[in-house]
Amino acid sequence: MLVNGLPQKTINLDDRGLAYGDGVFETVRLVGSRPVFLSEHLQRLRKGCEKLGLNCDFAKLENEISSLQARFTDYAILKILISRGAGGRGYRPASEMSATRILTLHPLPELPQLQAGEGVRVFVCEYRLSQQAELAGIKHLNRLDQVMASREWPEPGMFEGLMRDQQGYIIEGTRSNLFYAQGGSLYTPALKNCGVAGIFRDLLLQSGEFDISVIENVSLQALLQADELFLCNSVTGVWPVSSLENAGQTHHYATGSFATEAMSLFGKALHADNAD
Repeated sequence: MLVNGLPQKTINLDDRGLAYGDGVFETVRLVGSRPVFLSEHLQRLRKGCEKLGLNCDFAKLENEISSLQARFTDYAILKILISRGAGGRGYRPASEMSATRILTLHPLPELPQLQAGEGVRVFVCEYRLSQQAELAGIKHLNRLDQVMASREWPEPGMFEGLMRDQQGYIIEGTRSNLFYAQGGSLYTPALKNCGVAGIFRDLLLQSGEFDISVIENVSLQALLQADELFLCNSVTGVWPVSSLENAGQTHHYATGSFATEAMSLFGKALHADNAD
């Protein structure tokens, strides 16, 4: 672990990231010595720092990432965590604080091995996402919504839980973004008041490969009427959904062409020759 560029095994107990979740983070996939989508992760990190008013030295951060590159081949995940810094008690931060930069390396999470045409099982969480438009899209440190929803996991074989907003509309998975297809068109929920604007979600929206509509108020019924569903995450990739379970009912899906193409695009990104 690097803390502000120095090898450490601990962090300051007065750090506001620990005390209040006052910060942002990114989880970056490593392939060999290459961080995948690094520029996009840093862009979202900057946006989060600007939104929260964090004084982060990005030149130092990028140098610190480079200093770890020799160790990338032994790991598959680089986690970048930025907190407001250490010092002071109470919610109101001091006007001049230097952000704490924390870098850690981790193995890739264990993922299911699927045969061609197979998909993953998902369920609908009862716990609802908190809504705050000012924080929507960024990846801040307060992940209690996801923690609470993940406590509902019915069994180890379930891949993901879908989360709804306070009105009951589908937003995302606990650790992924959601796309669904109906009648030859592809859709994804809007993230106006809650949810994380995922790196690969944004790349799909901007790629020009698909004509994707961003939809507000996606009902569970809309998913039940869909031809296909798939999930995406910039670390774990693209996963077609084979079944959606809710209130004792199971709805089945086949792996469709949209998921197949999105999986292909992610595979190309993992094996791209240049770092961006």
